[in-house]
Amino acid sequence: MNIKKILALLTVPVILISCISCSSDKEKGAVVPDEVSQSYSDEKPVLSIEEVEISYSELDHENGTIVPVNYSVSGIVNGWSSSGIHIAYDDRISVEADEITGTPSFETGEASRHMNSVISIFWQGENPPDELSGKNMDNITMITSDSSDKGGNGVIASINFRVPADAKAGDIYAIEFFRYKTDCFFNKTADVSMQEFAFENWKNGYIKITE
Repeated sequence: MNIKKILALLTVPVILISCISCSSDKEKGAVVPDEVSQSYSDEKPVLSIEEVEISYSELDHENGTIVPVNYSVSGIVNGWSSSGIHIAYDDRISVEADEITGTPSFETGEASRHMNSVISIFWQGENPPDELSGKNMDNITMITSDSSDKGGNGVIASINFRVPADAKAGDIYAIEFFRYKTDCFFNKTADVSMQEFAFENWKNGYIKITE
């Protein structure tokens, strides 16, 4: 665990407030700073989760197998900063917890490594959110924060999932985005059109066990 991630964890309350303030819940409407006067029409961010295939012979059939899965963005032109994105996953798999912080374990990628804060949070509620009702899925939130648009294209975070020891060839574990009411994906001017494009065009992934 590097010192940057530990310091970032200490900023969780501030970042959570930031994400709530840029909520794009359609019923409430997005809260946009007064100074916003432009929309970067060039920004067409596509969020994606990697489709990972791993063969049955590679699995650890005693302890389960850690499988890194990339959460990425493409289509960025001028940069991005604040985000709060929920990622759901089949509850037969799990996300490893960091040994020091207890938060979801991940490695920062090239798209976010220059940002002030990149953190992860396990679901805080006692019950799953309504968006996942009946789907047998758990979820985490990936959050970024920066005062300028230091976010670029590429991997935002490589998240460490654990495939169960009893996994079989042919098993497919869905990993997908869902839009929670406080979620956001903004540049420093809170470009609403950029955020809506990201939410409408994201691409889900999975872990698949092959023969």
